Amino acid sequence: MRSVNPLTGQLYVAMAFDPKTSELVDYDASVWPIQIPSLAGSFDKLQEQLKAFVDKLRGVPLGELATNLNGSFAELKRPLKQVNSALNLDVRGALQQTQKTLSTFNEDQSKNSPARVRLGQAMNEVQRTARSVHNRQLVGRGAAAMGRSLPVTATTLVVKFDANGWSS
Repeated sequence: MRSVNPLTGQLYVAMAFDPKTSELVDYDASVWPIQIPSLAGSFDKLQEQLKAFVDKLRGVPLGELATNLNGSFAELKRPLKQVNSALNLDVRGALQQTQKTLSTFNEDQSKNSPARVRLGQAMNEVQRTARSVHNRQLVGRGAAAMGRSLPVTATTLVVKFDANGWSS
């Protein structure tokens, strides 16, 4: 017997030669009704295996397992609540410290903050120094250029720092 449709369970009789069979069967055509030798198929084995599995499954105490699982989950719930509350306190403290750090950073970056004013003053000094060095180079070139009759070229770089940032 072989399955035609596993959804409906419809079966049919398969009439074929089995190459795995080693024994020969004598056929007698004079016997009525005709007797056809047959072999047990794999479907029969499958039904037996399925029945054995279902029998084993019936022996499993599912109610007892569910009760044990519920008890285990209830015991696990208490320590998890303690860990959760401890973590909440630690995370809250870390977030407060981060908020303080960010507010300090924002104060340092405001337009009139002392750090920003000092940075502006330092940039002004750098600009004055650069102009001074540049002017000295021009004077040196100018004297040499006059002696050799070369044209004097000058380029000026102006860098400003104000409340909006850098500009050139």
